[in-house]
Amino acid sequence: MEKQAFEVKITILDLWRIFVSKFFIILLGALLVGGATFAYSYYTYEPVYQSTSRLYILPQFQEIEATPGVYSQTLTAALNTVNDSKLIIQSPSTMQKVIDELDLGISTAQLSENVTVSNSDDSRIIKIVVRSNDQALAQKIANTVAKQGIERINEVTGIEQANLMDAGRLP
Repeated sequence: MEKQAFEVKITILDLWRIFVSKFFIILLGALLVGGATFAYSYYTYEPVYQSTSRLYILPQFQEIEATPGVYSQTLTAALNTVNDSKLIIQSPSTMQKVIDELDLGISTAQLSENVTVSNSDDSRIIKIVVRSNDQALAQKIANTVAKQGIERINEVTGIEQANLMDAGRLP
């Protein structure tokens, strides 16, 4: 028995006709997928806003004779002061003062999860970033953390060395 080979020729016109005949099914599928995606994102997505405050930490100057290595020691002392200041701002006592002032009704751990305190290398600028689902609340918390942070830094170190550089703004 011999097998017969069939040769089928499909032209572009044939493909176009198939596409046109199935166009409404393709369109309906695209609309269903698009609608489902929109509904999912509309009902499950909560926007997160962030507001940023910046503090400038002044170095603790002392009268030191000009000797080799003094600049390095002064820079190291200034950076240590910045690191200490970051820890003071992140401390539970500072976070509790923020909670009390704004009457937030959350724990210090919950507030700390939404507050990030950082500084770039070799800088005396501390950046406080607050994330919240409410943009006005993010701004209030950022400004209050900065204010309470300045007060706590000055209280703990005994020297007024922190200044507000930028207040938080509405995102």
